[in-house]
Amino acid sequence: MSREAAAAIASARVHFAAAVGTPAEALQPLQDGLNERAREIGLSIETAENATLVVNGYFSTVAEDGGTLIIYVWDVTDKAGNRLHRLQGQHRVSNTSGGWEAVDPATIKRIGERTIDELAGWLSRSKA
Repeated sequence: MSREAAAAIASARVHFAAAVGTPAEALQPLQDGLNERAREIGLSIETAENATLVVNGYFSTVAEDGGTLIIYVWDVTDKAGNRLHRLQGQHRVSNTSGGWEAVDPATIKRIGERTIDELAGWLSRSKA
C-alpha cells in the first residue's frame, strides 16, 4: 500500500450505522470481520458523532441452484446523508439452501473483512 493510500485510509473516520436484513445472530460475526480488518489496516471505526463517513448495509439471501446466495450492498454517505459511493457483492454458500440458517458465522465474518478491503480501496482512490 502506498503512503498516500495509507494516509487516506488513516484519515477517514467511519461509522457503520446499520446492517438491514441481517438476523441478530449474524451481527456479531459481521462486526468482528469489520472491526478486525479495520484495525489491521489502520481504518478508524467511530461513533456516529465522531465519524466523517456513515455506512449503511442492506443484506438478503436467496436460494439458488441448491445453495444460498447472500447479496449485500453498503451505501457510503457523508454525515448529511449524501451518497458518495456504493459497495456491493455476493457470496454463495454452496452446501445448502434455506436462507440465513444456511450461513455460518465464518462466512459473515469474511463479508465484513471484504467490505473493509473494498472500502479501503475506494478511500485510497477517492481521498474522501
